[in-house]
Amino acid sequence: MVTPITLWRAPESAVNARTQHPQAYKSCMKLCEIYPVPAKGSFAWKWRHELANGRVIESKEKFPLYYECVVAALREGYQPQMKCFAPGDRAAARNDV
Repeated sequence: MVTPITLWRAPESAVNARTQHPQAYKSCMKLCEIYPVPAKGSFAWKWRHELANGRVIESKEKFPLYYECVVAALREGYQPQMKCFAPGDRAAARNDV
C-alpha cells in the first residue's frame, strides 16, 4: 500500500520535486498572468496565457476574488505567476513589484 505524501507533513517534498526535475515540472503547466479588469463599479480578476505565436488565451469568466481566479487557472492547467512576500521582507519598500 502506498501512502501519499501530504504537504503539511513534508512541505519540502513539493519543492524538491520541482528543483530536482525542473523540466518535468515546467512541462506540466503553462505559465499565466492574473490581471484586474473593470466590473460593476469595482474590479474583478481574469487570467491569460500568451502562446509562442502571440495568440492570447484568457479566462472567459471574471472572478470577484483573486484566489478564485488562481484556482480556476490551475484547474485549466495554467500556473499563475505570483509574487508573494513574507512578513518582514519589506515588501512595501520594494519597487521591483
